[in-house]
Amino acid sequence: AQWQNALLFFNASPTGTTDPQFGKDISFYLFDLPFYQGLIGFLSAVVILSFIVSTLTHLVYGSISFAPREVRIAKGARIQLAITAAVYLALQGVSIYFDQFATMNDPAGLITGASYTTVNATIPALQILAIIAGFVALLFIVTAFTGRWRLPVIGVALLLVSALVIGLGYPFVMQKFIVDPSERSLEQPYIERNIDFTRSAYNVNELKSTPYK
Repeated sequence: AQWQNALLFFNASPTGTTDPQFGKDISFYLFDLPFYQGLIGFLSAVVILSFIVSTLTHLVYGSISFAPREVRIAKGARIQLAITAAVYLALQGVSIYFDQFATMNDPAGLITGASYTTVNATIPALQILAIIAGFVALLFIVTAFTGRWRLPVIGVALLLVSALVIGLGYPFVMQKFIVDPSERSLEQPYIERNIDFTRSAYNVNELKSTPYK
């Protein structure tokens, strides 16, 4: 299903133009980013499916059993499930990391691309969430050897709360109370970016200097 993105990725060439936010060549957004996102999505689906099948298998064979007030997990099942969970969370951290670059093509706001709120709230929030996801993945690896599930469970809860507070709440508050009252002045540099790259994409600058025929 992703053969077009794969061919574009393996046959990519630089454009010679960089974006003003991350300093990456535009070819990264055209050829590399869609491939990376598709690959991470595929791997995430494989890992979560493996986790579900493994859990069901351990339940059937008794490696996971339920006793009054506790859940008993055999060592082999614990190691397999904890490491699988760690791999999944690591993939989510990488996915969140790449999400910050996807904001350069986001059409949801006033303009297509990054806005004031995106640059000053959304992108930093995504970077923080990626770090938290990586940290929680490490906690699951520790659990694979220690058998203590409390820390990774708390870490997952922290990740979910952080996603709500800094991933959604903080950008909303900034947009509502900082950007909206002064939208014209704050968004001007980002609107200019959009106009400049739109003109470049349609070759408008050269058309201006070419006599109409």
